[in-house]
Amino acid sequence: INKRNVKVVQVEENSIGTVYADLLKKKLRTDIKLKRFTTTNESKRKIIDQLIEAVNTEKIHIPNDKEMIKQLQHYSITKTKNGYTYNGVGAHDDYCIALALVYDLLKNKTNITIKMV
Repeated sequence: INKRNVKVVQVEENSIGTVYADLLKKKLRTDIKLKRFTTTNESKRKIIDQLIEAVNTEKIHIPNDKEMIKQLQHYSITKTKNGYTYNGVGAHDDYCIALALVYDLLKNKTNITIKMV
């Protein structure tokens, strides 16, 4: 991260993520802002819904990455009596959440290219 042209890093900080966020903050260049994101049902719904809209309106194009595509294809939104659940069915959802976090961070920017590194 420190060797790239990065201005902001967004980190999911649920449970063990707080430890990693704290470690990352210590290692980042001082000019890189660390934005922390706490995942709740509501915050996950928000970022996933805006990602879905962005894909459907072609505001974002999915990187041609096998694992990314697999996880997106297996991602599920299920209605329950208490609301909705969001998760990967038969696959992890790490890439989905990462993409949703990136889009959330950059949604008001223009000319953004997301690359898999």
